[in-house]
Amino acid sequence: MYKSYWTGSASGHVDSGESYKDAAKRELKEELGIKLPLKQSFFIKVRQKIDSENIRLFIGKSNGPFIFNKKEIKKIDFFTIAKIKKMIKSGENFTPHFLAVFKTYFKKED
Repeated sequence: MYKSYWTGSASGHVDSGESYKDAAKRELKEELGIKLPLKQSFFIKVRQKIDSENIRLFIGKSNGPFIFNKKEIKKIDFFTIAKIKKMIKSGENFTPHFLAVFKTYFKKED
């Protein structure tokens, strides 16, 4: 649906019977080939015309190495927060869910 759009480093859906945290760990392994400790941040409901999501954000840091799933990910890049804000203002394509999480995260920091 959002082919060639920028999005978060690892995201996916929670399987039946799976916790949000277990899903986050699974997605990190599947999409980036990494395991790391995760800190839970916040939960939001994103409602849109096309689709809706319940999103729980987890935060972790890693220096890699990253082994990304080339079937799901076209390109990996790293951006500073300032760069992402500039990209959003200039009209770069980000998934709606990424934008909702990004904007919510930075409202909480203010």
